[in-house]
Amino acid sequence: MNRMATPKKGRRLLFVIDQLSGGTGRVFVDLARGLDRARFEPRLAVVHGDSTLLGQWPGDLPVHALRRPGESWRLGRFLAYRRLQKVVEENRIDLVVSALEVSNIYAALLRRSGRRARTLLSYHTNLTAFRRYTRERFSFCGLPMEWYIRHLYAWADAVVSPSRGGAEDLVKTYGLPAGKSRWIPNPVDLGRVREMSHERIEWPWRRGTTPVVSVASVGQRCVDTKGYDVLVRALAEFRGIRAPRLAVLGSGPQEKAVRALAASLGLSDRVWFAGNLENPWKYAAQTDLFVLPSRWETFSLVLVEAMASGLPVLAADCDFGPREIIEHGKSGWLVPPDDPHAMAEALRRLLPRKDVLRRLAGNGRRRAEDFSLSRRVPEYEKLFHEVLSTR
Repeated sequence: MNRMATPKKGRRLLFVIDQLSGGTGRVFVDLARGLDRARFEPRLAVVHGDSTLLGQWPGDLPVHALRRPGESWRLGRFLAYRRLQKVVEENRIDLVVSALEVSNIYAALLRRSGRRARTLLSYHTNLTAFRRYTRERFSFCGLPMEWYIRHLYAWADAVVSPSRGGAEDLVKTYGLPAGKSRWIPNPVDLGRVREMSHERIEWPWRRGTTPVVSVASVGQRCVDTKGYDVLVRALAEFRGIRAPRLAVLGSGPQEKAVRALAASLGLSDRVWFAGNLENPWKYAAQTDLFVLPSRWETFSLVLVEAMASGLPVLAADCDFGPREIIEHGKSGWLVPPDDPHAMAEALRRLLPRKDVLRRLAGNGRRRAEDFSLSRRVPEYEKLFHEVLSTR
């Protein structure tokens, strides 16, 4: 007698992240939305409660909070790991996919402890550039983050970076075995960005013929890494009625310093600080050029989103990401990082040339298709299957 085969359940995935915020949080949300539910059953574990994107996580997928309100940092980090172990065991998780510093440490420790679940760490930090530009240091339990990358990341089954440069840096700088380093560009929900950019608004500050450039951060962070001060100094090289203006779409700990810099350079009337915006793209879409002046990145999700929305883009050629996304002179424009004069020269060259801006915008929009969910999510699914197949 013929029997109908029982459908096989999908493999159980657990996404673990320090907080579901910023560009990395956006990647996890888009991955969860795009995964083939017949093959994978995803859920989420969040270490910290300050997760601005939790409301966008698919409502039918479980969420586990690993920290509790009121717990001290010393006790909380231990209890969070114990709770993660419990989530993995009780839900018979097949694959743990982690992101950001603490979650990657937890995932590596899980694998070392002999748990059945495979582990895939994702590297979104670019610690090498961070150390080059700042005196601040990441540490955990008294040890620098570099120590954990050198000694714990190899315990995982694989480590994936959104940029080729990041994947190579893990091998060359931190000694990760080359066979464990992977590279997959971040998937981007192009339809979401385009819908947001088409929202109609009245923006009196934009009226007139003066060129306006915009700068934004996916995590809505005005921090030193983003190089907003570089762009402000570049604008200071322009004088006259046709001098470009700047819309800063985002906020953060460096906003006060950037405001003070703009004032000291006599630019207060030419720089608009929009603050945190639920939808920065409806403003960015009304500007003439999108600028990414970052000192470093690990991919730059916001750059792809700007290209997808139809904006021409100018970016600092920093490590890592922009040069892997943009073909200089075709789908965007690249300048040396941390160089206000080079940025100003590029603005002088591009802003008067509407034909060049249209060409860059069109090519950039087409290039953004290479990062669509339909193209990149299957690559992640293939990597998940590969890691699950390891012995």
